Amino acid sequence: MGRRFNTVLGRLGMPTGDGRIISPGGLTSRDLPLPMSWQRESSEGHGGSVVVARMETLEFHQDMVTATGVMLDVEGAYEAEQLIEAGVIGPSMDLDDMTYVVDDQDRVIITSARIAGATLVAIPAFAEVSISLDPMPVMDPPTPMEPDDDVSRETCDPATEDCSPITNYGLTSAANVSRETSAPPLEYFARPDHVGPVTVDG
Repeated sequence: MGRRFNTVLGRLGMPTGDGRIISPGGLTSRDLPLPMSWQRESSEGHGGSVVVARMETLEFHQDMVTATGVMLDVEGAYEAEQLIEAGVIGPSMDLDDMTYVVDDQDRVIITSARIAGATLVAIPAFAEVSISLDPMPVMDPPTPMEPDDDVSRETCDPATEDCSPITNYGLTSAANVSRETSAPPLEYFARPDHVGPVTVDG
């Protein structure tokens, strides 16, 4: 599954761009979950759409319809997510089982209808709709390598008797185990004050 989304699907009691009005309290829906499609190219109605998400909840408020759901791991879903984040597409409700009247201003008043799904389009019927995606999940950082306690050791400087730990992270190297040795005292190489006769036994 992909990222979760929240959306305002439509407005109630407010005219669409072409003058239609959905009466508050006049909407129902088919059983959930419902499909959310994406219209790849503009065409009549919602033609040429592909399903990219599913709506899992629907709520009817006094002046709007909201929904939540999840993007699907299907062809077209990633492109739809990019367009949602760019803010250039929005939802439009797919209605069936609709009844309506025309008022004295030639506006279509939808008195009852059933939501069968929704489609993400470039120009939604209502300007006051929206859809947003939850943030991308944060990946856990890689686990740092733990030292190997079996090969941890100390090395000491014989001159200062300073000892510091050296830890071998699984790499065998002579540098990790080398030790310094001190030079013999200079008096070992001093010329003796007196040299006696040398006797060689034959």
